Amino acid sequence: MAGEAETRTFRLEPSEDGVELQLTIEPGADTDGLAGEVLREAASMELAVPVDRAAVEKACRAAGAESRVRAVIARGTAVRHARDAHLVWSRNITERNRDSGRFSHYLGRINNWIVRKGTPIARLAPPERGRKGRDIFGNTLEPEEGKPLAVRTGRNVVLIEDVFFARQDGLVRFDGSELRLDRIFPVQGDLGFDTGNIDFPGTVTI
Repeated sequence: MAGEAETRTFRLEPSEDGVELQLTIEPGADTDGLAGEVLREAASMELAVPVDRAAVEKACRAAGAESRVRAVIARGTAVRHARDAHLVWSRNITERNRDSGRFSHYLGRINNWIVRKGTPIARLAPPERGRKGRDIFGNTLEPEEGKPLAVRTGRNVVLIEDVFFARQDGLVRFDGSELRLDRIFPVQGDLGFDTGNIDFPGTVTI
């Protein structure tokens, strides 16, 4: 009998977050009438969401002597956690200053980019709101709150309505808390093919 722990051929378990009901059918399970047993046990769990009967029947058909079968047979609504405040880097931070004034979420090695006077460097995006979820038993899942980001304006940078602008041409430097522009471009080692041509509006040190 599937209800006895020592002879169970299937298990019904909520996922760790409670959003899914997972069916596991052990190898060698007797599939005759198995779908009905699974559905009866699921009904006894007092779920707040419907059970996917088709998913149960498909899993039972797939069960065999050698393989373990797993399937999700009921779903709630997953919680969407809030996104923390973050900097959205401007596409002005390129060697060619393309797409002036537009923003992208990531530009790679930010600390290697040059920006020109008067152009935006980055926008401070505020924390985004999350979305509540609901588990398979009807419980509300609260999203985590987004965390603020405190960014200090360093030298040669000015903040206007959540946008950081360059007061001078310079090299972007951001250490996680301060955004500044350096007027010195350091080159490690000798100039060569590895460094390429350097077009920098400030001082180059070698």
